[in-house]
Amino acid sequence: PGTMQVTSDQALDQSASDRIRIWKGAMTMIQEHPVLGIGFATFESRILHYYPGREAHNPHNNYLLIASEMGLPALLVFLWLLWRIFRNAWALHRNAQDSFAKALALGFLGGLFGLLVSNMYGSRLNYPEATCYFWILTAIIVRLNMLERTARHE
Repeated sequence: PGTMQVTSDQALDQSASDRIRIWKGAMTMIQEHPVLGIGFATFESRILHYYPGREAHNPHNNYLLIASEMGLPALLVFLWLLWRIFRNAWALHRNAQDSFAKALALGFLGGLFGLLVSNMYGSRLNYPEATCYFWILTAIIVRLNMLERTARHE
């Protein structure tokens, strides 16, 4: 009696509102340090200066994390790299003669879109387990695309 219980809806609302405040703090970081950011791996130690929270948190948004820690040029390079990876996978899917290569490229494209969306709500590339598989598959896609182009020109 007299104690207040927090429902899961209230906890979710608190979590969502905290995330929005952290994102606003990250945007302020980016505005104040647009070129070089605040420094690699310093987001959690510096976020309390930018939002009125009691605990430091990861922004749960890989794009904001890159831009705030390393600056907008780093974010643009990251997005350009993802674009190049997409173009390689799309070209392999479209041009491959081998059905396995076509299927691999299509599956990779689906995973890439999943990664792009999930990075808006988390920092998925911060997990070595996921990152290693991503880069290994990326290397396979790029190499298969190179082999496919060579085979077409012979």
